This record gives sequence, structure tokens and C-alpha cells, in this order.
Amino acid sequence: QTVEFGAPSPLAASHAEAPASPRGSTSLIGWLIVVLVILLAASAVIGRNEIVAGFPASAPLYQKLGLPITVDLGLEFEDIKSTRLEEGGISVLVVEGAVVNVTSSDRPVPPIRITLLDKGGRELQEELFRAKEQTLEPGAKTSFSGRVVVPADQARNFSITFEVDS
Repeated sequence: QTVEFGAPSPLAASHAEAPASPRGSTSLIGWLIVVLVILLAASAVIGRNEIVAGFPASAPLYQKLGLPITVDLGLEFEDIKSTRLEEGGISVLVVEGAVVNVTSSDRPVPPIRITLLDKGGRELQEELFRAKEQTLEPGAKTSFSGRVVVPADQARNFSITFEVDS
């Protein structure tokens, strides 16, 4: 048998190693991407309060997913009073009070939500309104007055909160 110089012999060709399969490294990269996505999703759930504090527009996404959000706005309600009135034969509930900035930096005052509750604590009706001032300096206070026209007859209590996703 004559073998040309430089040409691979049939014996050498049969023992030559096949090039490394790209499938193994592709599989590893795929698993790394899956793990990264899982870690990012877990971080977004675990750190949701910090994310919403930094990016308030993300609050509706968490609410749609049914994940509770607790954001410390640095604002507190004070001196809350409610009064039921009749104006021209129409029942009106007026809720008044103050909002105080308890931090050492300026804070925006988001809209305020009054939610009327029945005796079992179920939500019946709600209204949004704004405080007198939209931004508070450290330690500053502003007043608010919200009105619920024709409050539900079953309403026995109310809650007052800040609307963080507005």
C-alpha cells in the first residue's frame, strides 16, 4: 500500500479525536440562563418593597400578581376626623386630617384613598383626593379634606391610605 506524504492514513483517521461537541457547552449555557432568570425573578419578589420605593410605577404589576407591597413613604396621617352631613338632601361623608413628613428630606404627597368598609371589613366604596400641598419639606404638615358623596348605607368604618401607584 502506498501512502502519500501528508495524507492521513486510514488508521490515523479512524483514531483521530472528533472535535469537541458544542452541545455540551450549549447545554451548560442554557442551564446558567435558567438559573439566572430564576434568581432575578426571586429577587424581584423578595425585594419588591425596595423596587416599588425606587420605581413607584412598578406597584400595579405587583398588585396584579397579588403580591402585597409595603412602602415606607416617610409620611404619616394625623388628626383624622370624619363627619356625616346632609347637603341639599344628599348624604356626604367628610374625612379630614393632616399628613406629616417624618423624614429628613422632601417628600411628595401621593393621592389619598378613603375606602368605606362594612362591619365585616369588606370594601364597599372608595374615593381618591389630594392633600392641600403636593410636596412636604422635612417635618412639614399639610391638611386634607375628602368627601364621599352618598356613602354606602352598609358602611360602618373606613380606611385611609396613600395611593402609591398614581
